Amino acid sequence: MLLNERSFEENYLLWEIYKEFRYVRGNAIRIQWVPSHNGIKGNESADQLAVAKARDNQSFFRGITLEDALILSNTEVWEDWTRKYKEASKEKGKWHYKLMERPHRKITSKDLNLQPDDVKVLNRVRSGHCLTKDRKAGWGWELDDTCDWCEITEDINHILFDCARYNQNRTQFPALEYMKPLENILKEGCEEELKQITKFHRSLKVVPLSLLATRESD
Repeated sequence: MLLNERSFEENYLLWEIYKEFRYVRGNAIRIQWVPSHNGIKGNESADQLAVAKARDNQSFFRGITLEDALILSNTEVWEDWTRKYKEASKEKGKWHYKLMERPHRKITSKDLNLQPDDVKVLNRVRSGHCLTKDRKAGWGWELDDTCDWCEITEDINHILFDCARYNQNRTQFPALEYMKPLENILKEGCEEELKQITKFHRSLKVVPLSLLATRESD
């Protein structure tokens, strides 16, 4: 164990022992493996002393191991980031906060069989950064946020569930046809339902959900 540097990160006692060996010159100390509990006098004595010491009350505090320190610091950093995420979401990213009240430790699409273009579309839907008229109007790209077909606000939900322009496209996708709430689809992370969103997007003649995803040819 003393030859494994990673052991020092996990056990400070090994590091203290290693330092004692390191500064001893010559052959004053030899490391010898001794089988335990085999009647060897010195070994039995050491074992008895170790057991007795373990039963004593702790008389001093040597701090915590490096491994424990890393765990505690990681926890503290993560809690601080969670607090800042919550505070920032009061001003920006309110839609995303509804879907995820705490930051995830892994990418939401990590365990799903999705193509890169699908992930791009879903990330934009999750963040609310899509080419819908309500967003483009907010960015100053449009004069108003009204759907050209329905004359009501064109947001993500309108595109996915309501717009008459895409009624025919929508019939191919049960989650959209039966109007399962978008918030539920994204929270539950069902691969098939997420794919229905991306396939619906590719079936459109316009690109309202993503700046980057590739449309299928007509």
